[in-house]
Order: sequence, then C-alpha cells, then structure tokens
Amino acid sequence: MNGPVNTAEIHARFESVLGGICAPKENRGAEDLVEVQATGGDFEKLLKHWRELPLSARPQLRGLTMARRSGKYFELLLDAGPRTPFILLTVDWTGSRPLPAVADLWPYAEWWEDELRSFEGAEIERAPGAATGISWRRN
Repeated sequence: MNGPVNTAEIHARFESVLGGICAPKENRGAEDLVEVQATGGDFEKLLKHWRELPLSARPQLRGLTMARRSGKYFELLLDAGPRTPFILLTVDWTGSRPLPAVADLWPYAEWWEDELRSFEGAEIERAPGAATGISWRRN
C-alpha cells in the first residue's frame, strides 16, 4: 500500500467486508496481507452476508486454493478495496459436506473450483447454472 494508512478506515472496511462474523488475526509485519480464520459455519454466514451486499461493496476474489495442512482447509485471497490489505481467509471445512460454491458470487471462480475438484479431489458444490466442468488433459 502506498501513502499514509488510515487504520480506522481499514478497520471499517474489514467490518463491512467480514460483517462482524470473523476478525483479522494480529498482523505479523506484512502490511499488505491480513489473515482471517473461519469455521465452516462462519464461512456460510460470510457467503450469506456477501450475497446481500451490493456488488460494489463485496470483496473481490483473487484466488481460491486448498491449504496445505491436514483436514479440509480452503484459502480465499480477497481484495477488500483500494488502500486496504488483502485478506487471506482460511476456512476449516471439516465434515462430510462439500464446500459451498462461490461461483455465484464470483463467476470466474468456477475455473478455480474445477481445478480443485480435478487436481486436489476437493468436494465443492456446483453453483446453479454452472457448466458441467472443465475438461483437463492429463499425461
């Protein structure tokens, strides 16, 4: 981030984006990234919150991956807006249900969802009206 940082403005933006459902962990020196952890229930509340926000108020999804640890952990890299650090949202999705699709919020996420299904064996629901999948060529 360039220029002076208005901490109150950043906290207000995080509160709006995260809906008071999750809070950023203490920043460990990386001023351009904050970490947030969420349970499965918190993630479902966040999805509901984001669906209720106008498009201009939603964070932008910049990446969707499986975290490299035991269990079902997914990471979403979120852009909360200009002059605001990126949010690395780690979701603990342990249990037997598939992860909810996010492609209805961010249509371009369908590609990442299909990559995770194909290459990582992730169980992710399909968004309503989503294509039946991407055809991957394996050697």
